[in-house]
Amino acid sequence: FDGTKDKKEATFSHPVDGRKFIEYYDKWESEDGKIAIRKVLGGRSISPEEIVELLAKRTLGPLDGFRSKRGMPFTALIRLTDEDKIEFVFEDNTSGPDGKPLDTDNQEAIGISPVDASPVYETLTAYVSKSSLDGDTKAGLKINKMILGREIDKDTLKKLLVGEKSDLLKGFQSSRTRRFFDAFLTLDKSGKIHFEFPAPKGGKRFGRGKAADSDTDKDQGKNEDKDSG
Repeated sequence: FDGTKDKKEATFSHPVDGRKFIEYYDKWESEDGKIAIRKVLGGRSISPEEIVELLAKRTLGPLDGFRSKRGMPFTALIRLTDEDKIEFVFEDNTSGPDGKPLDTDNQEAIGISPVDASPVYETLTAYVSKSSLDGDTKAGLKINKMILGREIDKDTLKKLLVGEKSDLLKGFQSSRTRRFFDAFLTLDKSGKIHFEFPAPKGGKRFGRGKAADSDTDKDQGKNEDKDSG
């Protein structure tokens, strides 16, 4: 099958330089042929709106819904390199949220770590304390922006850093059962994330526990605990 025969002008152009894009059966490609982005990356469909954001910001995500060749789900950020090639980014704490090198001297801190009172900054893929950025593996704090398929935004992180419980967050997905669930998040003074489950209709509130103690996959929970502290 030759997917290049079936083509039409895409519904979008490059948001920065105005280059037109051509839509093929399996990809979008700039009219000069320098940028080509497949419609499905890692088993996940990429929408035209996401393509425009990627072209504008050079990064997209973190996004969930990807699957490895062995069928395992994973979360990643997509980056458009200087050579206009697509790459997955699983962890990047040397870049700021805009994809440029992280500059803690000029970037405003989100809050203060409850572990060691170190300022916490937003990186490309996580929220990280200055102590962690400086290499402190014991007291340094790191909380991934995606936890069990659910994005953790800055407003939520700010609440956690001052000891407050998050709003009810919907759409976590157990990596063991694949079931979706809703939960509140809290952050303890050792830098560990905990889930707190809402009361079921007509029943008692579920208990509070770390990720490894919840409905989530225990190995995933251990990883989340490790990543957040």
